[in-house]
Amino acid sequence: MVSRGGPFQTLNLTDQERQHCHDRTFQLLDRTLRSYDERDGQAEDGRSSTPLHHSNLDNTRWKLLKTQAGASLYTERNSCTLQDYNLLGGDWENPVVVLMAGTIRGDLDEIMFGIETPDRVSFRTRTELFMKQPVDCAVLSELIGPTEGDPFRFLGVTWMMYEYKWPLKAMIKPRDFVTLTATGTTTRANGDRIGYEVVQPARLPQCPPLSGGIIRGKVMYATIFKQQEPGIVDVYINTYVETQGLIIDKLIVTVTWKANFGYWSADKLTEMKKLQWCIANCRRSMIKRHSGEAQDEKDSCALCASPTCYKCRVERTLKVFEENNGRLTDQFVVVCQPCLMFVQKLRPTDIARLHYKQRHLINRKLCQFCICLDVAKCLAAILFLLVMKRSLLIGLTLGWFAVDGAVAGTGSSSESEEVITAPVSTSTSTGLTCGARLKNIYYHGLNLQTSTVSNTAACCDLCTAYSGCVLYTYFRSSSTGQSLCYLKSGAGEKTNYADSSSVTAVSSFMVSATTAPTPTTTRTPTPTTATPSACNEQLKGVFYNDNTIFELSIDSADECCQYCSQLASEGCVLYTLYVSKSESVNRCLLKSAAGTTTNYTNSDDLTVVSAFLAASATPSPSKCTVAEGQYCGNAQGTTCCESDSYCQPWNTDYYQCIGLPDGCSNLETDIDYYGNDLSSALTLYPWLCCSLCQETEGCNAYTFINLDPAGPTCYMKTSTAGRVTNVESDSSTLEPSMGSKGIPFQELKLTVDEQQNCRDRSFQLLDRTLRSYDERDGQEDNGRPSDPLHHSNLDNTRWKQLKTQESASLYVERSNSMHRDDNILGGDWINPMVFLMAGTIQGELDEVMLGVETPIVASLRDRKEILAMQPVDCAVLSELAGPTESDPFQYIGIQWMAFKHGWPLKAVSSPRDFVTLASKGTMTRANGDRIGYQVVQPAKLPQCPPLPGSMRTNLMYAAIFKQQEPGIVDVFVLTYIETLSALLNKVVVSATWKSTMDLWSAPQLAEMKKMQWCLANCKAQRRQLQRQASPSAKNVCKRCLEIRKVRGSDIEDKTACVLCVSPTCSNCRVDRTLEAIDERKLKLIEHSVVVCRACMVFVQHMRPVDIVRQTLTP
Repeated sequence: MVSRGGPFQTLNLTDQERQHCHDRTFQLLDRTLRSYDERDGQAEDGRSSTPLHHSNLDNTRWKLLKTQAGASLYTERNSCTLQDYNLLGGDWENPVVVLMAGTIRGDLDEIMFGIETPDRVSFRTRTELFMKQPVDCAVLSELIGPTEGDPFRFLGVTWMMYEYKWPLKAMIKPRDFVTLTATGTTTRANGDRIGYEVVQPARLPQCPPLSGGIIRGKVMYATIFKQQEPGIVDVYINTYVETQGLIIDKLIVTVTWKANFGYWSADKLTEMKKLQWCIANCRRSMIKRHSGEAQDEKDSCALCASPTCYKCRVERTLKVFEENNGRLTDQFVVVCQPCLMFVQKLRPTDIARLHYKQRHLINRKLCQFCICLDVAKCLAAILFLLVMKRSLLIGLTLGWFAVDGAVAGTGSSSESEEVITAPVSTSTSTGLTCGARLKNIYYHGLNLQTSTVSNTAACCDLCTAYSGCVLYTYFRSSSTGQSLCYLKSGAGEKTNYADSSSVTAVSSFMVSATTAPTPTTTRTPTPTTATPSACNEQLKGVFYNDNTIFELSIDSADECCQYCSQLASEGCVLYTLYVSKSESVNRCLLKSAAGTTTNYTNSDDLTVVSAFLAASATPSPSKCTVAEGQYCGNAQGTTCCESDSYCQPWNTDYYQCIGLPDGCSNLETDIDYYGNDLSSALTLYPWLCCSLCQETEGCNAYTFINLDPAGPTCYMKTSTAGRVTNVESDSSTLEPSMGSKGIPFQELKLTVDEQQNCRDRSFQLLDRTLRSYDERDGQEDNGRPSDPLHHSNLDNTRWKQLKTQESASLYVERSNSMHRDDNILGGDWINPMVFLMAGTIQGELDEVMLGVETPIVASLRDRKEILAMQPVDCAVLSELAGPTESDPFQYIGIQWMAFKHGWPLKAVSSPRDFVTLASKGTMTRANGDRIGYQVVQPAKLPQCPPLPGSMRTNLMYAAIFKQQEPGIVDVFVLTYIETLSALLNKVVVSATWKSTMDLWSAPQLAEMKKMQWCLANCKAQRRQLQRQASPSAKNVCKRCLEIRKVRGSDIEDKTACVLCVSPTCSNCRVDRTLEAIDERKLKLIEHSVVVCRACMVFVQHMRPVDIVRQTLTP
């Protein structure tokens, strides 16, 4: 029987019944997706649209019952009008149709991991947490399980029964449900990735209604989840419920709201599942030893066993299923903040895939060979069994399982470690016997039979006689007095009862009887002769936590080194040996890469040693598999990154694979081109060194030192002479200049006439735009300034308002030809759309101009990526005029930009590129107004012909900025754009609003630029900043003053101000995120910094014109 107390055995469905279940599930899913599209007015061509707000659905069909910030509940006004009886079936009499819609904060995979219920324990845990009452439930049959591509997939028949609490219990009988349940993810034709859960009555003759006053209820619902935007998941739940009683439907509405709203708690369920998985699988690899310290178990982290205090610990409650009584009980655990962050960052898909692989291997009955400590180690052990077919590893098999009596008898007693084995009990029917006993270990689930026994020997006899028994677990509780023997078909999650005084737990795997040891105390084999020269110097006390590919039960460092050398072709690059006499643990962990480390103190009881293979012992890899963004080593050694990336050192313990910068693909890690310096510059990001070297005359190479005493520094070099090893640095030569990677044009060399024509065209468009700006405000003929009209109140005979909000409004011209100046446009415009965007920005004119300036490739990409939030490729092809002392924001140049629409527009719109003449600057008009401007128009140069596979698009706009009053900048943006396709103009309207509205972020961009400039150039002012933050300064933080007294000096750490290096506390520090672009893949990279309040005021009061003017100084 699947469930304790459940009325049904596991179902064995015919192929026809399975197919029928599959068809019904996806029929309901398809109908729900069509309803989902109808709610949002989805276009007929299938393009995705923005979901309607959950509180604003069609009130002619749906009656709003409940609403709150994240969700709304509706009931259908006429249940029979839109019912699909092919889906409902003929046995529904008066169903209540309910719709719940809303948004959940989180990630789609996190939610799917939280709601998945592939087994009874997860099913019951979720149901009780969601419904807040005890239930009985079971998974009667699994028809389809998870796959590598969809680890959340499940289709099966489930049973659930519950009773209402008092006083409803006196009026309403218990109800049970036999349902066909399906969960998973899928990608639709329009590119949307969705998650789903579909539940409906199973209608199987094998599960008739139960006697005893239990009513068979009917429930049918389908839930759709879609990632609406990062951190927001759209939720749509369509539910049919039938009461079959006299209770009013309001009760059903309340229960439905309560049950459906459980989805909004999926994130808590996900975190609990992750934490339980880590405790079961990662605890041993994360434990840190604290020799000589007395630890309180209640205050120690459940994962790493580190002591915690009330400030740094986090308390969590886990739901644990007790197999003895079939109940869920609360387990309170303490986790330190670093471990909780580790848990929260685990990818749900990775854990789900490991569960899938574990179940797959158990079903194939391979795990009877895996005496391992967690899921990942189990998989590694099975892979190791395949490698053991080689002759050089034949002897290891017997030593690993400690079952070869002849080998176990070799070696001296002083160098060996005792292994306790179970008494021999052999069955002629199975040919198996019990292997080494695992004390204090209890394996959960996968039970074949449960019996009451007196001792472990009797439990062993039962397992050897039971066909299919892979292991047994003996469990005795002094509180209940019961001694139970669980026969199991495989190893599930485990619990270690080493710290319990009331529980005795013993487990043992079955091994072949032909190699069983005699029932005496045996010894581990003596290590064979090794080749120590195959490995580098041993790192004593260093334990590498990650990337284990094989695990061996040996206690010799030399032998561990030998096996790593022999398995180098399988990816072994280092080993970690862990030997604990008190725990009877001998573990040699062979690893494919260096990972995070834990430091131990070696003693007579504990020995921890690690070592890398020597270069001569490591074969040249045929393929580098460490993906971009992943860990690739530390100062002790690195591994090879995949193509187009390299291993970047961020600190001594953490190196990461990142993309190669454009023009500098010969990067060398831990190498310094010592000497031959041209100049140096402080910068946050190593890939910017390549751009700086390209812009520095005579620079042929560079070295980036992340931990330079002055801060992250780029050193420009004339050559690579003086090449030396320098840990935590990287260097590269400069490739021949060819523009940015993928840029189709070389730097332009324009004639004097062409340059003058570009200047004339820029100021012609600027003059025309200024006249439109004056016309909007009814400027007087004498040129005196007037107050601008409010952006939401322009001339509606010319402009049609499309969108408006508090600070801006977007208009489209009613007649594109009425006011069009063809001399400005030129003759190659066919059907342009003319837009006007007007509004106000909070800030100062100079701040806005600093935010929009893009004089070099790096700043151009930075602004395009941050403002447009879309990957672009771009280049400055020619600079015709640059900043001056009088106008530090002046710039005229030729720029190129290309981009591709994201899905689904990608399917209907070709890639586009623009070659534009861009002009920026400030000027003072005749009436005394000081304005800023930005003018962009097609360059129309024969040197830049249209590109194959891309559509050359006309783009022209002019933006005027004027200081309307202190702290308020008036903005006027006139835009012409041509689509040259049948794409609906609504797409152009949306894109124009989005891209133009991003100008309102210019003050934030300006602050970020000022902060980055200070980090690179304010070294001389650091002492001044330190004085500002000194105890004698005003408004000093008393808490930080105490920190300074304790430390005695300013030491750079994560909480120190990035500018003055003064300590900060939570009361006085300001967190800022700086952004830059990875030039190879155009990815937005974020870098968090801490700034004290004094330095933040210093940065904010810096004048933008002073920063730009200082860049003019040679």
